[in-house]
Amino acid sequence: MNETQDGSLILSLKEARAKFNVFELDVTHVSSEEEIKRRCYSAYMVGYQLIKVHSKNKIPSEYRQALVSSVKRLIGVEVVEESPELIVLQDFFSNEGLTALKTLKRMVLIANSMFEEFLLALEKKASFASVIEKDDDLDRLMFLMLRQLNLALRNPATLNELNLTAPQCVDYATLARYMERIGDKIAFAASSMQSFNQPIDSKIVRFFRKAFDEYVQAIDSFLERDVKKAISVIDARAKMREERKLLAKQLSSSKHAVENVLFLELAVNVVDHSGEISELAINQS
Repeated sequence: MNETQDGSLILSLKEARAKFNVFELDVTHVSSEEEIKRRCYSAYMVGYQLIKVHSKNKIPSEYRQALVSSVKRLIGVEVVEESPELIVLQDFFSNEGLTALKTLKRMVLIANSMFEEFLLALEKKASFASVIEKDDDLDRLMFLMLRQLNLALRNPATLNELNLTAPQCVDYATLARYMERIGDKIAFAASSMQSFNQPIDSKIVRFFRKAFDEYVQAIDSFLERDVKKAISVIDARAKMREERKLLAKQLSSSKHAVENVLFLELAVNVVDHSGEISELAINQS
């Protein structure tokens, strides 16, 4: 028996509180490595403890590599059994003492650190490589967050233990997705600039700094339920879209005009997602 936030009581059988047990994935007719990864991610986020990947024939090496790659992105998951026709993944992670809010705040810390290092790398004061590595950490926490929230939505007792409501779960899941997308944009920008291997125009550096400021304000607006901050970010989004056009025009005669436009677009993408976070903050207020 559990008491919810509104004072009502939930009576449930012990068995109903258990996680999903085994997910069976037959890869005999799977079309690609990406499909295997996506289905494993999905099973993990739903809450399965065991993922059994099997085939009537020997599992192709490229599929095995895809599974190993997916395991690295899932917190607490390890390969516990392996044969030519079978690979078993098991989740050993315990949610005890870890709330969805703690996971979310950890995501915020990593995303902030990732963005700050990216800004330093723009001025040759840090490495783009470390920025790209942090994106993997952000992805892992996003998958964990979605797993926690899915389990909570499927079980009222778990929902109560996490001190969440169903609408909050939806908001947290949406925020986690937006943060993951922002991380992807910064990682892609870091990778592109690393390959570019040329000094970044100071106008672009300043534009990314503005994008970071709006991102920080958007996160604050969500965590603090601050409507004024949220509206400020939404207003800034429209202004930065116009500024992007002006900067692209100013840099159009540059030798690296194509690359500069790409970098500006990635910064605007960050601001767009920050605006979406701010809209989410307004909706939950």
